[in-house]
Amino acid sequence: MDDEISDKFEQLKVKTTRKLASVQIISSVSRHPKSTIHSIVKLLGWQVVTKKDEFKQGQKVIYFEADSEFLKDQVFKIKTTRVSGEASEGLILPLSFLGKDVCEDDFEEGRDLTIILNVDKYEDDSEIPQIKPQNLKAYFPTELIEKTDEPRVQAAPEILGKLKGKPYYATLKYDGMSSTYLIDSNNEFQICSRHLRRSTDETVPYNSAANKYKIHEKLIETGSKYAIQAELYGPGIQENSLDAKELKMAVFTIKDLKENRYLDMQEIIDVCKIMDLPMVEIIEIGDSFNYSVEELKKLSKGNYPGTENPREGLVFRLQKDWRQNGDRLSFKIISTDYLIKIGEKSLE
Repeated sequence: MDDEISDKFEQLKVKTTRKLASVQIISSVSRHPKSTIHSIVKLLGWQVVTKKDEFKQGQKVIYFEADSEFLKDQVFKIKTTRVSGEASEGLILPLSFLGKDVCEDDFEEGRDLTIILNVDKYEDDSEIPQIKPQNLKAYFPTELIEKTDEPRVQAAPEILGKLKGKPYYATLKYDGMSSTYLIDSNNEFQICSRHLRRSTDETVPYNSAANKYKIHEKLIETGSKYAIQAELYGPGIQENSLDAKELKMAVFTIKDLKENRYLDMQEIIDVCKIMDLPMVEIIEIGDSFNYSVEELKKLSKGNYPGTENPREGLVFRLQKDWRQNGDRLSFKIISTDYLIKIGEKSLE
């Protein structure tokens, strides 16, 4: 592989914009119900099992999100796990980890330490071995539609206040592959994975789904104005947690490119019917959002229908105007059972 192609492959490793490591203040410390040597520490919307009396309420600490990794003499991979039956979501370290002379007053709550501590999360690395050099067509068309990346409510609990009291809906979060389909201003059909524009000559699920559901033809029939974002799932995709017997898709976002706006809940339902495309399953519709993070964690639990596999979680959005001034009034809540399953598998 020559240097130019090698550089392209390196660029496919897309660093996250999430705060994987940040300064946070501990909101509570409680006794572990099943262990005399551990405590349960809570901050943001997460809980972490620590040694007893290691931390105290109101203390400023460094919080590392689960699914992150950092280098300190060796590579540390942080996963969600259970300690004596209680979920532990991430890692907490004292500010002294930054140096013995560190002063708490020098680090405000919420300060992002991801780059300072060289913390990484490479998403969709599974794309890399699938891509041949000739299929490196282009990067994701962010000038037309944003990548699919709902914020985790546990990491941004302040979003609950923005939804409170407003009509909302919740959909099932599918454990699969994110895909985007649209026709651009040059009348060219684009097929995209989470981070990349794919070649239409590839034999991969993105293209197979486009062919199966006749997406190109349906986009033309509806005026070439919609961008469709959907989750693909089935045999050979992730762990096929939904136990699908064939490749399937579930639409979760539609953007009207000509009007430059994202469609509301009922509009998505209507367009999916017109285009004969399956939509993500709606779990709940409500007139007034009023959930806490802890209530959402309980609500996210459950298995995919007809399976014993824990579902990945739920996605909540406002029924109308869920995109305002560039902000998403939406979020995902990931099931703790799912995170633990993924964490345990990664340690096998």
